[in-house]
Formats: sequence, structure tokens, C-alpha cells
Amino acid sequence: MPKNVYNLDPVFFEACLDASKQTGKASFSPAAAKFHKPDVVSARSRLTPHYPDAFTDFHGTASEAPCIYKTGPAWPKREGGPHAQAYIRTMRPVHGHPITPAWRGILKDAQAYLDTELSVKFTAIMGFGFANAREKSPFCPLLVIIGVPPNSLAFEAAKKAADYVKGTILSQAGFPNIDVAVREWTTTLSGRGPKLRSLNPLVDSVAEFHHPFTCTLGLSIAPSKTPYYEGTVALYFRRGSDNDDVLAITAAHVARPPPVHRNTGISPPNSIRHREEIIALGSKAYEDATTDIMSRIGTLHEINDSLQSNIRRLGRLQVKGGGNAKAVATSLLQAEYEVEKTERNIECLDRIHTDVTKLMTNPKQRPIGFILHADPIGATDGSNGCTLDWAAIQLSKDAFDWANFKGNKVYVGTFSHLVSSQFLVD
Repeated sequence: MPKNVYNLDPVFFEACLDASKQTGKASFSPAAAKFHKPDVVSARSRLTPHYPDAFTDFHGTASEAPCIYKTGPAWPKREGGPHAQAYIRTMRPVHGHPITPAWRGILKDAQAYLDTELSVKFTAIMGFGFANAREKSPFCPLLVIIGVPPNSLAFEAAKKAADYVKGTILSQAGFPNIDVAVREWTTTLSGRGPKLRSLNPLVDSVAEFHHPFTCTLGLSIAPSKTPYYEGTVALYFRRGSDNDDVLAITAAHVARPPPVHRNTGISPPNSIRHREEIIALGSKAYEDATTDIMSRIGTLHEINDSLQSNIRRLGRLQVKGGGNAKAVATSLLQAEYEVEKTERNIECLDRIHTDVTKLMTNPKQRPIGFILHADPIGATDGSNGCTLDWAAIQLSKDAFDWANFKGNKVYVGTFSHLVSSQFLVD
């Protein structure tokens, strides 16, 4: 669970999104957000009373996404009652199935029903076969899966959706025996995120140059498709309740630049299905950050050459003797310490530069999430004359090093005229 991240009331947030869609104007401002300590309810106790096989149907699959409801008979279980070890399921691709020619039409009909009849925010409609691990033949040659965001759909609505897709859409297409499952399943491109680390200036001697490549607040971002439109993250939120998703707040003109999108907004479910990815560091931010590192390395080499010259001169003075021998020895030790420090910083900067040029050069290597909601830019109602210009980014699971995530802390740099330290502040 990320620390130092505010809990955003999900009911309040969703109500604001609904109001925005109805009125065309934003009814939510980050400054006016209400926060609360979440009342955590485990997913298991939430799902299994309605569907006991919620966590055994797809046990062992990569996502481990639970099932809200599945049509048809129960899948195979080991003998031994509820405490028996569950089968490990494996997904199997489907090739040459008779449903293939009709699949596009089935998808369109299912999407239309979910959108218009139930207003279900689905993330995917896909077909897979399933087998028990180490078994050659699948016990389920094809299952239609409807993915929905976690905590977004009640059991009754999930059952209604699955029963309709099976009993009406698939039946009318000539496949009445194919079952349908509704899973709390979000689709992500796993492993693509940069996994930005947190900044710790207390132990990082080159924090100023490491900072652009960390998840510290003020992170530079840009749309993946237009990385030359750049901005920063202003605040991190957690959705609240038992949803651990972390959102980042930024300006709408950064997330969806008006010259490209003609000042049009985007809201769920469209934002979930048609992902507009956001990357860490736009084109110029990445170029500037890597250039600054190389420039600093060059400067440190010059400083090191000067220090080495001083050490040689001090060494000659020490051999000749005369003067203040203690002062010469102290200066020599100080110069040697500065050389060690300089060489250590060069190594750190070189390591950072190697890592970011190897792993983050291509913008496609830097996705951190997608735009969840953005309102059109415009003036607020009333006399205050403020501009509505905000967007919410849903951060992906592999965007940051969540175990060490410091949340809403800001790097304020070094105050050399006051203290020789660097700070992260709330």
C-alpha cells in the first residue's frame, strides 16, 4: 500500500465524472476533494458469498484476477472439500474454432449491450481455452471473458450481463454451449513500465541528476503519442475504499493537448478501452536530463584534474618541509577526500546515464499509465474566473517501485548557503 498518498472518496469521484459527462463541465477540482480513511473490505469476502468459486476458477493464471460470475457448471475441483488444494489453471490459445467468422459480430453485439443496456465499464472481451496445469487437453475449449475494473460491478449486474451474452448473443450466433465469465480484469502491457525508483537525497550524492528519473512529485510527463507536449505530475491520489489504484493529477492541456484533441475531454469507459498512454519524461525533459548528467560528468573530471594537481603540489611541500606542516597535511587529506568524493560521484552519474540510455531512450520504454479522465479546458461557473484544466492519470502496476514509493513528497534541492543537505518535503 503506497504511503503518503491521499485516499480519494470513490463515490464522490465517480459522481463528479458522471456530472461532467452530463453537463459538459467539470464538477471536481483537486483542491476541493474530500478525503477519508478507507473502510477496507477484502475482495474474498466481497465476492465469494455470491460466487464461491471466485478465486478457484482462475487460480494460478498470470493475473490471478477473480471471477464475479461464470455461467455453466462448476469447473473441476480436487476432492477433499473446501480446504483441498485448488487446481492450477492455464490459459490455452484458441485456433480454428467455428466461432471465428462470427466473432467480430459477437463482439459488436456484446459491446452494444454492455454499453447501452447495462452501462457496464468493461476493459476487454476475449476468448480463451482453459486447462489444469500439466494436462494436455483443456476441460474448457473456449470461454468468453468480460473484463471489468475491480469493484466496479455488482454480482447481480455481472450475472445479468453474462447470462445475456450466453443466452442471447452467443445462442443467436449458433453457439449456445459456450460459457461466459465476468472477471475483475484490467488489461495492461506487463513489464513495459520503467519502474521509476523513489529518491532518497539523504544517501544519494547526485540526487539533483537522479531526480528526473524517479517518481518524486513533480515528475515530468508527456502523452506517448505527442511526447513534445510536456508537463508535470502535481499530486498523487489513491482511489479509496478497497481499491489500491493510484492516480496522478496533472493539467488537461498536458494530458490531452488542445491542438491535437481540439479541447475534447475523455472519461471512463472510453478512457479504459481506448488507452491514451502517458510516459515519464517527454522528449525535451529526457534530452535535458541526460545532457545535464554528461555535462556534470565533464565538470567533475575537470575538478578532479585540478584536485590531483593540488595533491601533487601539496605532496612536494610535505617532502620539502618547512612552513606549517600540520596545515599542509590537513590540506592534503582534504584534497584526497575530495578526489574520492568526485570519483564516486562520477561513477554514480555514469551508472545512471548507462541505465537510462539503455532502458529509457525510446519513449515506448517509459509508459507509466493512461488518462482516466480529462475535462475540456474552460472557465468555471461563478465570478471567481478560474480555469478548469485538470486530468487524472491511472498509474500502472509496473510504473514505480511501489515498495519504496514516498508519495506526495517534493524534492527541493540543496541549500548550500544554509546547509549542505538535500530534502524531500511533504
